[in-house]
Amino acid sequence: MTIGVFGAQAEAKPVSPEDVCAALMLPAKNEPMDLAKRQAVIPALGYLPAGADAYVAFANIGQHISRAMSDRMLLDQPVEPAPPELASLESVVLSMSEGSTAGLRLLLPMLTATQKLTCIEDWTAKAKPEDAQQMRKLLEQTVGGQLQQATAEFQQQWQMKPIYAVVTLEKGNEKMVEEWSKMIVSIALASHADHAEPLEYGDFIGVKISNPEAQHPALHNFCVMTRHCGTALIVAICAKPEDVQLPDRVEDSALASPRLNACDSALSDLFMVSYGSTEFAKLVDQAQNSVLVRSAEMSRLIFETLGAADASRKAVFDKAAAGVSTLLEQLNAVWGQTQKQECMMLCRLNEKEFSLEYSEEADGKHYEEGQLRFVSQLAEPNNIFYCESTPLSGTTLAVDGNKIIPAILDAGRGYALTLPGEAQKEVEQNLNMLENLAPELSMLGRAFATVAEGLGHGGAVLVDSAGSLPTLFGGVKGNRVAIPRLAYCGSVTNRANLSQGWDEIMGALGGLAGKIFGSPLLVQALAFPSKKVGDAVSYSLYMPICTEHMIPNVTVSDKSFVVGSSSAYNEKLVSAGTGNKPFRGAVFALKLEPLATTMRGIADAYRSRIPAEEEAVPMSQVEDGEETAATVASDGNTQLEKVSETLEELATTTELAASVAESVHGIITIDNGRRTLRTIVRLQK
Repeated sequence: MTIGVFGAQAEAKPVSPEDVCAALMLPAKNEPMDLAKRQAVIPALGYLPAGADAYVAFANIGQHISRAMSDRMLLDQPVEPAPPELASLESVVLSMSEGSTAGLRLLLPMLTATQKLTCIEDWTAKAKPEDAQQMRKLLEQTVGGQLQQATAEFQQQWQMKPIYAVVTLEKGNEKMVEEWSKMIVSIALASHADHAEPLEYGDFIGVKISNPEAQHPALHNFCVMTRHCGTALIVAICAKPEDVQLPDRVEDSALASPRLNACDSALSDLFMVSYGSTEFAKLVDQAQNSVLVRSAEMSRLIFETLGAADASRKAVFDKAAAGVSTLLEQLNAVWGQTQKQECMMLCRLNEKEFSLEYSEEADGKHYEEGQLRFVSQLAEPNNIFYCESTPLSGTTLAVDGNKIIPAILDAGRGYALTLPGEAQKEVEQNLNMLENLAPELSMLGRAFATVAEGLGHGGAVLVDSAGSLPTLFGGVKGNRVAIPRLAYCGSVTNRANLSQGWDEIMGALGGLAGKIFGSPLLVQALAFPSKKVGDAVSYSLYMPICTEHMIPNVTVSDKSFVVGSSSAYNEKLVSAGTGNKPFRGAVFALKLEPLATTMRGIADAYRSRIPAEEEAVPMSQVEDGEETAATVASDGNTQLEKVSETLEELATTTELAASVAESVHGIITIDNGRRTLRTIVRLQK
């Protein structure tokens, strides 16, 4: 029995890296460009200018829709055949003209100014009335001022570039395309009746909309234009009709761009291709970080304002503002490592599999040559997840750990000072505890760094379903409930560092136990009995209620270091690293059927342990004191029900995924400064 595209055999024969990667590596991309073949598959791109900041194009849409509706691709039962207008779709593309990102960058401050900062609003709701009043006033002024400034800049600099949408249908649907074109114009006229007028420009018909009262400045003046060209419908949204520039020849269109060379070997089952320019990728990255950055900046501004208004608290608030600035600097140090460049995504879909390839800038990182030492575990029937990587170089830890805790303490004390009574005391107690534990936490961080220095930078994460739930936690005798076993497997480069790091970890934990529980002996009392496993030593945390399949364990030899949730699994894996062929990159695999079966078993076992609801007792018959007990029992059952519902949702979700796909396999490589992710999803037959 084969497993996924890796070709691993159930007899647990060793699997070479070449077997793992062969099916994931797309065919060579140096084929001569065949424009006619491209045009046959994604003709919509042939109607668009070659320059674009971003686009997404879909191919063979009608075929995929028909299959999804009638061939049980996504549904349990077939439904009616796809409507003719959907079944006849060939390709669809949405595109932003070259230079559009500059306009979107002007929009971002306006969107950021009106973003809801939930954490700030929660803080305002908890603050003292006098502080909350100042905070709300500051929020209103800040949002209003930022929005006013951003709007002014937008109105002065905004230049709307055309946004295009193209739909192509199979031959014979020319009349339908013409009707669609007229329908779009009619809808635009009707929806903006008081502010719209029809227009014609060359082969285009459309609507000019002028509405200075529109909520967003971008909607004050714009045009919606359509054109039918055979079986192609072209829609353009622009500032002026003359801005629309379509290619005269397909050779000058986006379809002829060298960027699409990656598609030439995938045209037979192409599903989607998308592109984003460097500027567009940077803007998306900036937008993703904007809420966190703005929350931090708003917090700093609040502390500065409160400090200026109250001399008695100014020193604390000034330190709090500085603390927030430090935390923001640390975040920017991490984000600053990312130098976004243009990215592309390519998706393929056929009866057997869905595949995806995504490529982006590698940010100076590269994989070193190594080995996939644990790839043979893919052949194990109980394997659920496998991920392994050779060493990744070029990564640096930009965060200064020595600054983090002091900055948190300073910001936290400023926050506490705005809270009333008991809430302030509770926060201050937590901050005092953190400050008291800071030396031991720093020591623990250094100890883990020592351990890391004894390990190679590559490693593997493995999950299987060969564990079983103890009876105490829901297991039933004679009816085994499988649970996942998790392990991280690394290579040992200096075993002495591991021993030293372990001693440092125990010392730090002892210090923490002394401060939290009053006795460092609690950690020393933890039993880590060891046993020899070949040339390795296995250490388990002594927990009498657990089994060998559910117990914290570390197993280490001169070559391998395995830490995980099962002593039996770790002891098996420490000697399972048999890879001996060169490889450079990372691979991963997820098998959905065993995951779904495991999650269903856990959900059902948990549900069986929830007490049945007892018959309600009239309140008149409840003695003093019993009501409290009944309420506690009811609350406890409610919590059990919530956990059970969550497990049921997870089980249902994984079962649905497993009904569609057998497995997910992927590979990550870095070549010529580009990071490429290739993933294959094997579909159920």
